[in-house]
Amino acid sequence: MSLEHQFIVLPKTEYSEKWLDWSFMKKQNVEIANIHDDIIQYILDSLKWIPTTNPSIPDKGYGLNNYGITLIEKEGIFQMQKIFEAWIELFSNAPDITILTGNYEFKENGKGRYQKIKISKQKLLDDFSKIVAFSKLSFEKDYYVVHYGI
Repeated sequence: MSLEHQFIVLPKTEYSEKWLDWSFMKKQNVEIANIHDDIIQYILDSLKWIPTTNPSIPDKGYGLNNYGITLIEKEGIFQMQKIFEAWIELFSNAPDITILTGNYEFKENGKGRYQKIKISKQKLLDDFSKIVAFSKLSFEKDYYVVHYGI
């Protein structure tokens, strides 16, 4: 499994326990937005502002479940849309190939350094725009946005 987070839009009437199974979701004919974990980690602090539900508990809270499923309902969808729109606005000023500072990592010799995340600005904008489109659709139709963590 790759280190990507998947997002889908799902009508509340179709939601059931089977959608909590990542392999079931992958077999369905649904549009998926993929965002690499390095990018999620980069913007993670702002994602913690989104009201969400962890369906395995089920418990309301904030932020994305990194290793599981997260349901984003109406109260969190608008917040998510605004956060991703702000990131789009920021990254629209970036160079075509953007280098971001990632997590700190240690090498075998005990020394460490920050990861360098090299990504196409257009890919970032496209990925984030897809999340905004999912948010708008979900807010208008009262759907869920379902997030599948890594």
